[in-house]
Amino acid sequence: MSSFFKLSLFIFSILLIGCNALPQNTTVPNNPLTTQNSVFLKAKGDSPLWTADIENNQLFFSNTKYARSLTELTSRANYASGVSYSGNWQGYALVLNVTKQDCEDKSGRNYQYTAQAMLDDQVYSGCASL
Repeated sequence: MSSFFKLSLFIFSILLIGCNALPQNTTVPNNPLTTQNSVFLKAKGDSPLWTADIENNQLFFSNTKYARSLTELTSRANYASGVSYSGNWQGYALVLNVTKQDCEDKSGRNYQYTAQAMLDDQVYSGCASL
């Protein structure tokens, strides 16, 4: 992965989080993403097909090329609108951002959270639920 892409991914993550950023490990009242130490979260998207699961502070990721496997988490940051997980998956940098914002998948199902995963040079968008 090129240094330019890594820098672009980092800048994109910061811009996605925006001005609502709080110091790391800050809890936000009434937001279960940031008030629970162990979050069970499921994120998924349709185009391209992908899934990400947070279970006891472990991140599992899969897409159309790779079966579900454990990601080595390197950080978790809480923000006013959600949470961001970073890790190393199959040798690539992986960032999962989950925001408390309504989301509807292609089948019309509604979720309380919007999810976006960035892996290598691919951006995966979708919805998430606790």
